[in-house]
Amino acid sequence: MSRLAAFCEKLIEACWLAAIIMAPLFFNVYSSRVFEPDKIALVRTLALIMLAAWLMLRADTIRTDTGVHERASQAPRASFGTRVRVWLATSSRENPLRLPTLLLIASYIISTLASVSPSVSLLGSYQRLQGLYTTLSYIVIFLLATGIIRSRVQVERAISVALGVSFPVAFYGIVQHYFLDPLPWGGDVTTRVASNMGNSIFVGAYLILVVPLTLGRLIERAHDASAQLGKNRALVFGAIVASFVVLAAVWGLSFELGAKKLIDAGFGGTLTPMMLHAAQSNFNLALGVTLLMVLAWWAVAFFFKQRAGNYLLIGVYTLLLAAQVVCLLFTQSRGPLLGFLGGLFTFGILYALVRGARRVALSAVGVALAGIAFLALFNLAAASPLASLRDAPYIGRLGRVFETEGGTGRVRVLIWEGALKLALPHAPLYYPNGVDTLNAIRPLIGYGPET
Repeated sequence: MSRLAAFCEKLIEACWLAAIIMAPLFFNVYSSRVFEPDKIALVRTLALIMLAAWLMLRADTIRTDTGVHERASQAPRASFGTRVRVWLATSSRENPLRLPTLLLIASYIISTLASVSPSVSLLGSYQRLQGLYTTLSYIVIFLLATGIIRSRVQVERAISVALGVSFPVAFYGIVQHYFLDPLPWGGDVTTRVASNMGNSIFVGAYLILVVPLTLGRLIERAHDASAQLGKNRALVFGAIVASFVVLAAVWGLSFELGAKKLIDAGFGGTLTPMMLHAAQSNFNLALGVTLLMVLAWWAVAFFFKQRAGNYLLIGVYTLLLAAQVVCLLFTQSRGPLLGFLGGLFTFGILYALVRGARRVALSAVGVALAGIAFLALFNLAAASPLASLRDAPYIGRLGRVFETEGGTGRVRVLIWEGALKLALPHAPLYYPNGVDTLNAIRPLIGYGPET
């Protein structure tokens, strides 16, 4: 590999790692839209840099492989159909998602060309920018990242970056919940935190992607540490569970036991110096307990005469997992919470099967069935014995999953009804200069992204 090719590969990897950092973290308070379009502008730029680096890499590869091309030119040239079949077979082996991704690209392009508003479908709406250009940027990052990743080290590096970025996102959400956000947002970001995403659902959706990665790293470090302890192996896992419970309780409940009481006592939702002082005191208490917990893991390593590295990482990953879960609860978003439960179930099943622990897998299935039964009972009519829990903080919204007569549930039903009417046979839509001539095939090609 030439120096230029090596540089291009490193640049491509640096760009996708930068995307992992910038997309969750970045927002611009000096912009009129603050969050999504500004994040997308950065992601688009990174995708263009990656694409340029890939083109340079391909050009350099063709230039340096002249001998191979000369030998290939002397051999009988295969037919076009044969070359396509070979390419499809090779691509499917290298990346099973490559062909479905190409089909997705084709569907987006067709839908954009036939859009009721081609410019909006191409560039995206003013508020979201989720048009064809943005979608192709996502796909470029995906295809080039999967094409360049060749070692486990690269995967671990990407996971480490994602976990590192997740902490400020989760921590900022906790800061918002404690009334300590230095930025004066227009809406309420304390009851349902919005963090760096500007939307509580987006924060929850991001966190449920990184929680399994954190849990996997934590278990991996626990196995490494416990392997050296012999009969004391169970102590490590027990201490991890205890540490997580303590940290989650401190971050999650200290607010409820402090500043929240002042709100409920009748301050009319107005922040007072007394409330802010209580929130600050509870926040400082949580920080102090967190520091002591990490130091306690260092003390465990000293007590068992082991290297401190693994134990400190256990403390850090436990802290990270607790912050992620607490921030997820503070979003109070039903979809991400259900996704979180589903993700834990999938993680448990896969981990148990990899470890050969069939009993653990069966236990996970049993717990999942019990959870489904609980959610069904939780969402029944007022006669349900769990109806009183629907007003409980953080978990109460799970009792309104099937809500259709009010709130956001009603909004979703109206949107789905409108989408269904557009998909079913109907009279063509009217434009200022005529009617929709593609009305008959709209169920197949859609109306265009972002319309």
